[in-house]
Amino acid sequence: MNVVGSGSYWPKEWPDWPEDPKARKVVGRLYGIGLLILNAPASCRKLRLEQAEERSQDYLSQMTEKEREQADYLVRLWERNALIQQNIRYEENKNGIDAASRLYPEWYSAGDQMSRAEEDASQLGLAGYEYFQSRVECFRIVQEEKDEVGQYHNYPDYSDLRKQWYARELITEPLPWPWDEMLNLCKRFEAGSHRTKKWLTDRKLTIIGIILAIVLGMDKIVRGVGVIVEAVTAFILDIF
Repeated sequence: MNVVGSGSYWPKEWPDWPEDPKARKVVGRLYGIGLLILNAPASCRKLRLEQAEERSQDYLSQMTEKEREQADYLVRLWERNALIQQNIRYEENKNGIDAASRLYPEWYSAGDQMSRAEEDASQLGLAGYEYFQSRVECFRIVQEEKDEVGQYHNYPDYSDLRKQWYARELITEPLPWPWDEMLNLCKRFEAGSHRTKKWLTDRKLTIIGIILAIVLGMDKIVRGVGVIVEAVTAFILDIF
């Protein structure tokens, strides 16, 4: 079986699904969790950045020279003050609230400047405002993983895999861990001795599922992928 019954994509070079009903259920669960990861915003930072940059260029081409100058000034104003707030947040994370409290007046001042930039951008007209918003989105995406306190630092980006997947191209990019386990399970059943191997695989998947649920409980990881925890929990219960 090289095509999942639901019509979802299953690359022809991947091994067939196991015939064992229990194993097929585990494969199905892992397949679904992998898709959730593949489509989560946290996993598509590069793709989101490309799309935001493309939008900004489209709107830029619709603006007059004067509108461009005004919009770029507001973008720089917003980014400069966003960096001030970011540096204060880093200070707070590194040395605690007490150490950063002396910087809070700067935090509020920067917030006021950002609000002012956003308000002024709304007066530029549709193209100017959308250009401003696209540039702000680009800034935020870049900052998500810029250093050790970035929101998704060291969290895998599957943008290239997502492109291959939806273009139905040969898959050459690294896979999310559920798909690695899914394919390993398919290969083990294909190779025979499935009862013993199935028992070992189920136990291994249970441990991984519990670890994932704990890790995904961290706030700086779960935005855009929180629903995976529920899927993992259901998957673990099904195994037993």
